[in-house]
Amino acid sequence: MTTSLERYHRHHRIATGGMGEVWLAEDNVLHREVAVKYLKREYADNPDFHDRFLNEARTAASLHHPGIATVFDFGESEAEGGLPYLVMEYVPGKALSEILATETLSVERSRGLVLQAATALSEAHARGLVHRDIKPGNILVTDDGTAKITDFGIARTVDGAPLTSTGQVLGTPTYLSPEQAEGGSATPASDVYALGVVLFECLVGTAPFVADSAVAVAIAHLREPVPALPPSVPADLAAVVATALAKDPAQRYPDAGAFAEALTATVGSPVATTVEAPVEAPVATDSTQVLDRGFIAAEIEGPARDRRLLIVGAALLGLLLVTAAIVGATSGGPDTKKQDPPATKAPVKTVSVAAADFVGQPLATARASLTGGCR
Repeated sequence: MTTSLERYHRHHRIATGGMGEVWLAEDNVLHREVAVKYLKREYADNPDFHDRFLNEARTAASLHHPGIATVFDFGESEAEGGLPYLVMEYVPGKALSEILATETLSVERSRGLVLQAATALSEAHARGLVHRDIKPGNILVTDDGTAKITDFGIARTVDGAPLTSTGQVLGTPTYLSPEQAEGGSATPASDVYALGVVLFECLVGTAPFVADSAVAVAIAHLREPVPALPPSVPADLAAVVATALAKDPAQRYPDAGAFAEALTATVGSPVATTVEAPVEAPVATDSTQVLDRGFIAAEIEGPARDRRLLIVGAALLGLLLVTAAIVGATSGGPDTKKQDPPATKAPVKTVSVAAADFVGQPLATARASLTGGCR
C-alpha cells in the first residue's frame, strides 16, 4: 500500500528513537495536528521487517482507548522512496522519561501514572496484542496528568510471528523481561515486567538494573536480584512491584489487567512523610535495540567457566603447597645442624601424587590424606 504524504505537512521533528523518528505535522484534510513516525531506512530496506511493520500498524490502528495514542493512518511515503510511516494522535505534554530526568516523583504520582498505563495496556492485552517495548519514553503525560501509551510499532500479536529474525532480541535493554533477554517470545506478562521496571524507576529515581552495556543489563535481568525499594514505599505496593518483577513469568501478574487490579488495591496505603533521594547510577539507555541472543548466552556462560577455572587453579595451587610441605617434612627442613655422614643418612622417599584425586578438596583434607596425619 502506498499513500502520499502530501496530506501531512511536517513542521519539526519532535523525537528520535531506536527504530525511527517522529515529526509534528498538520493534517491538511482534517485540519489537526498529528505525529508522523518514519521507520529508519536500515529497517525499511529489510523486506521482512518492512512488511511486518505495516501489519503491526494495521493492528495498532484497531486499538481505541483514551490511554493509548490513536493510530490514524499508515503507509509508505512516495516522497521518501517508499519509507513506511505511521500517523498518530499528537499528545501535547512530555514523555515520562523527560519527567523522570528532572523530577523525583511521589509514591502517589508514581502509582497513579503506572496505574493509568496498566489500565490502557490491559485493553491491548484483551485484544491479543503485546506491546514489547514498554518504557518511560513510550508513556506520554499530558499537562493535566493523563498518561497515554504510544508506539505499538514493534508490537506483535500473541499468536503472530516474531518481528525479528532468529537469534535476535528486540527491545530496550533497561526494560527487557528475562524471557525476552533469552530470545523467548514476549507475552502479556513480559509487558507487565517492563511496566514493573517503570514503576520501580518512578519510585526510586533509577531503574533496578543499569550497566555499561546493553548485554550486561540483559544479563542482570536474568540473574541479579531486584534491589530493595526505599522505606518510603508502602509494603503492599512494594509487594506488587516484586511480583511484577519476578524472573519467572508464571510468577508475575498474567497481564496488565491483573497488574492494574493489584495497584488499585494499594491505593490509600499509608505513605512515609520522608522522600528518599534518588540512587546514584549510570544513565539508563532508553532506546530500542536489537541484541544478539547468542552473544548474550555466551556472556552468561563465560563467567561460570571463569569461576570453574579459578576453583581448579586454586585447588592445584593448594596441591603444590601440600607437596612442598611433604618434601619439607621428609627432608627435615633447612640445614641448621651438622650433617650426618652419607652412610647414615636416611634414604629419600619418592611420593607419587595423582592430582585428580585431590582437586576440589579443602587444603586441610588434602594435607591429611597426603601426610597420613603427620605434621
